[in-house]
Amino acid sequence: MLTRDPFSARMAVLGALGAAAVCFLLAVPASGQTLFVPLGDIEGGGFESRANGCSDSNQVVVGNGTNASGERQVLKWEIEADGSFTMTPVDAADSWAPDCSPDGSLVVGAGRPPGATERQAFRYTEGGGVEWLDSADSDDEKWLARCASQDGTAYGKVHKVHGRRQAAYWNPGSADCHELTDQTLEYSGDVRGCSSDGTYLAGRNYDPVIWEWNDDTGTYDRTDLPHDDHMGRCRDISEDGNFIVGDTYHGSYYARRWDGTDDWPINLGKLPGDTDAFAYACTDDGQIVVGRSDNDGSDRHAWVCTFDENGDPDLVPLADYATGEMGLDANDLTGWTLSEAQDISGDGSMIVGKGINPSGNTEAFAIWAVPEPATLTLLALGGTGLLGRRRKRV
Repeated sequence: MLTRDPFSARMAVLGALGAAAVCFLLAVPASGQTLFVPLGDIEGGGFESRANGCSDSNQVVVGNGTNASGERQVLKWEIEADGSFTMTPVDAADSWAPDCSPDGSLVVGAGRPPGATERQAFRYTEGGGVEWLDSADSDDEKWLARCASQDGTAYGKVHKVHGRRQAAYWNPGSADCHELTDQTLEYSGDVRGCSSDGTYLAGRNYDPVIWEWNDDTGTYDRTDLPHDDHMGRCRDISEDGNFIVGDTYHGSYYARRWDGTDDWPINLGKLPGDTDAFAYACTDDGQIVVGRSDNDGSDRHAWVCTFDENGDPDLVPLADYATGEMGLDANDLTGWTLSEAQDISGDGSMIVGKGINPSGNTEAFAIWAVPEPATLTLLALGGTGLLGRRRKRV
């Protein structure tokens, strides 16, 4: 029997995010501003870093860089309101972190434990270090954690024998693996996004699917989403479960948004000249989506998609959105190419990803529209619901 306690998870969300909002209030400057923050890389390694996820306090960013051995290594950045930051490498070999908990205290991902040849899922906290998570069966090949709810539950997938992949999760305080369903497809389950309390999950079972926690049965119920392409995947879900974003494949990749009904998903479009598009994340209300488009995998371009009053999409380059809607000084982007937008905070005030810097290196970045003090006061005094968002994975 799968176990889950959404009520306790919701209480954890409110308590932790309320404290985070108060701390965030103390850090902001006298007036709002928009920052472009290049996040650097590990000293001594080949320069290549990327940001994959951000917290709802807008101050924690997670991703990976390249260490002196030439391996990927998980990085956690904590950004201050003046644009300064601290960078903490996580002690895990060949590691990758797609996301963190809503308050940023917990990082999830995969790496190679000492003596192992394949990557395994882990949870990381500054106080507890790396916690390696177990697989479901002894013959499982590798397993990855992609997203986390506020109570510390990690969600992801397990690679089974014969090429199958199984959607799975790991409860807080336990390394035991729970598989979501009993699948027999050659290429099957994977959880890529979750709501902050773990009620809603988004992913794939070859085709795009979502799961919803059922209090009566103590299990997750799966819903297959409609699409007319060969295959698809969901990458993120709005906090109320009403909007899901991802992509489908039919000769090329199409960025999609579902509205949680039986209707076909809408096509978000592509940037001019690109052949493929991928939707990675959305805001709490599902009204802002971020992702990338490219030419058969090369010449990647980060984009942001918003929607008009009729629900029609308007997809534009991230640079245009940042210097327009977010108020970023265009001079801050001089020499940069923004290639991927991997995550957006629940309120839309932070976007993280990777780009090509003026030196020609791939570098992680964050764009942060620091809120006005009045907005932060609202959050600290009772607006914590605005911070409780879904978690996603790349």
